[in-house]
Amino acid sequence: MLADELGKDGPDPNRITEIDYGDYQGTLVYVIGQKGPQPGTHWTTSVSYGSCSGCDTLEAIRSEANGPQPTEDQMKEYRTLALHLLQKMKEV
Repeated sequence: MLADELGKDGPDPNRITEIDYGDYQGTLVYVIGQKGPQPGTHWTTSVSYGSCSGCDTLEAIRSEANGPQPTEDQMKEYRTLALHLLQKMKEV
């Protein structure tokens, strides 16, 4: 079903609102509006983060950097993180 929703009436990557519930640790909630002039549908997904390097997935991936460009391993991990966010996405 999600694959069908990602078509012309699916989530609009330009309509992503981030809500940060935390400081050194917490949860990032993302609300994504539908494509089109008046979004009638919204989706949500979230990710938790920790207070130290390595406590959360994104910081752990970033800490592996050896230069300005991500490595192939980092790119694989970023794609996995993106997949998990999509898998958790729910229509609200």
